[in-house]
Amino acid sequence: VPEGFYYVEVTAPGYIAWHGWVNADPNTSGDIQIVLSPELDGQVARIVLQWGLNPRDLDSHLTGPTPSGGRFHVFYSHTIENEAAELDVDDTSSYGPETITIHRLIPGVYRYAVHDYTNRNANPSTGLAQSGASVKVFLNDGREQTFNVPNAPGTVWTVFEIDGATGTVTAVNAMSYQSQPANVGM
Repeated sequence: VPEGFYYVEVTAPGYIAWHGWVNADPNTSGDIQIVLSPELDGQVARIVLQWGLNPRDLDSHLTGPTPSGGRFHVFYSHTIENEAAELDVDDTSSYGPETITIHRLIPGVYRYAVHDYTNRNANPSTGLAQSGASVKVFLNDGREQTFNVPNAPGTVWTVFEIDGATGTVTAVNAMSYQSQPANVGM
């Protein structure tokens, strides 16, 4: 195809359709990374994180309410929370995807964040801001939202919150610093 930007839609049976703008540029490698996510089949939502070559390890974190009034935290060291949510894929060598599936919502605030594990001890750090990270949220009613990492320093990108009572997704898009993975989003 001639050089330029193209709107592309990719579909496959059993997968959520992917659509977005791609750049056909002969000065780049020509590789376009497109990740298809399996259909939700009764789950509430799927969150997909992708990024570039650097930093090598970005991590998905989801926190949310528990029926007992506490909060759960799903990430690489705690990959499943009862029947609420689970980390489906953890990538530690660039690009992603990392995916979290939310199986059910209860009233309360769910918070999704991306942690720059590679540069977690650096302050200041622009590695996350320069990663090209994007997050797609697919909801079971067919809605989807895409978030792109802000161009601001930090090792934690708090991307969005979900209201557990209504399923409403609200952008946060805030950058901060945190070296301890267990404290991200808490």
